[in-house]
Amino acid sequence: MTPPVERPIRNTLNRLEKALLFLLLMTVIAFGGITLMRSALMSHRHTDAGVYFRAAWAIQHNQDIYRIIDDNGWHYHYPPTLATLLIPLSDPPHDKQSESGWKTPYPLAIAIWYVASFLAFCLGLHLLAGTLESVARRPAFRNPPPFSRIWWALRTWPLAICIVPIGSSLGRGQVTPFVFLFLCAMIREWSRNRSGRAGLWLAAAVCIKVFPVFLLVAPLFRRDWTFLIGFAAGMLVGLVLVPALAIGFPTTLDLLSTYWDVFSSELIRRVDGIRSRELFNDAEGDLMSFRAVILRTYLYFKADGLKSNPQLLSAVHVGISGLVTLATLRAASSFGAANSGLDRVLLALLVGTLTIAALAMVPTAQPHYFMLSAILITVLIFAQWERTGVVELSFGWIALFAAFGLLSAVSLLPRFEAMMKFGGPVYAGLLLWIGGVAEMRSINAMTGRLPGGATATGEGSAIVTKHATGSTDDR
Repeated sequence: MTPPVERPIRNTLNRLEKALLFLLLMTVIAFGGITLMRSALMSHRHTDAGVYFRAAWAIQHNQDIYRIIDDNGWHYHYPPTLATLLIPLSDPPHDKQSESGWKTPYPLAIAIWYVASFLAFCLGLHLLAGTLESVARRPAFRNPPPFSRIWWALRTWPLAICIVPIGSSLGRGQVTPFVFLFLCAMIREWSRNRSGRAGLWLAAAVCIKVFPVFLLVAPLFRRDWTFLIGFAAGMLVGLVLVPALAIGFPTTLDLLSTYWDVFSSELIRRVDGIRSRELFNDAEGDLMSFRAVILRTYLYFKADGLKSNPQLLSAVHVGISGLVTLATLRAASSFGAANSGLDRVLLALLVGTLTIAALAMVPTAQPHYFMLSAILITVLIFAQWERTGVVELSFGWIALFAAFGLLSAVSLLPRFEAMMKFGGPVYAGLLLWIGGVAEMRSINAMTGRLPGGATATGEGSAIVTKHATGSTDDR
């Protein structure tokens, strides 16, 4: 069989592509203006950032950050680390404006938060793209020149595909862009066999938003004890040492104890309190967990049996979550310690696919959580480029990404409220999850690895040898 001829790749931007980049920049600036107006210049603050800034004021004045509320009457539901780090952006209550201490005019704090969040997302995407480019097997994709067409494409295509949940997160002032940055940094370090540092980055993500702790199944699956040690050290630093530097060790322990009481009583056992009503409005809210979507679907069809049987609903949620997790790990099979380019791509695929799976498992998941889908989208795009040798996607992948974008977008339109009720973002994420599982199975088949860690010989070994040199048939 004649090996395919490598087609030359244009690596300079044409006028249309330059115009699109400029339009993207203008969109980001214009959306920042809209976010500032909605968050700080209207009678009602349409943002979640006020929760963090109010908690930051409370923590520097030795008040209970889990009792104080922002101007919307919302509570702080995060570990004390985030409130400590945001002390410079503190927002005092209206009757405490004259008190001393760190504080920033609220409109300026919103502007800083918006810019920092967008830059965090861009930096995370750059780190992830650079990690993939460093292990490319085809020379055209290996460390392309900065600002070249290939360089821009891997950093803007995922943004375009995932623009709705990204915009939702930025518009709501959420911390998800920083979680995205930390997870991309984790992938970068882990793919370079720096497991301890990778664990530190995962701990950083968990210290500001707890649900990424689910990703510990990946190092457990790989039996990477160095990662777990790094994670434990990072949690100690993030949860204890960082707040203690600002407010002292005894106060930090008191806050952690209070946070655990809140978490265990209202988040785990779902005591009928105000925080539970803020976080767990399964039937009427826009939660995007398996549990919430199943319940709202049943209620839509006038079948309220699950609502009257929460134990059964929880069992169904846990069962689906377990099956999705096992299917993901099964697809990843067994691979080396990220010593080859394929192993490193497979590692990034595993993290991205597990992240997608985790989003619908989190009982408090919101549509903006799905901006983390950009991790898997980036890896899938890169994997297809590597397979075909050109900066383009097949019809099947274009259809999958278009379906993801469409399901994410229409759920927010006034005439498509039912799509949100039925969990449009969840189904969009599941489409990507299927793509990630399929790509992991493809890589394992290509390398001749069998489930259970065995490696095929003969033809399988020949296939991976040819692929590594770019001379395999792409069919």
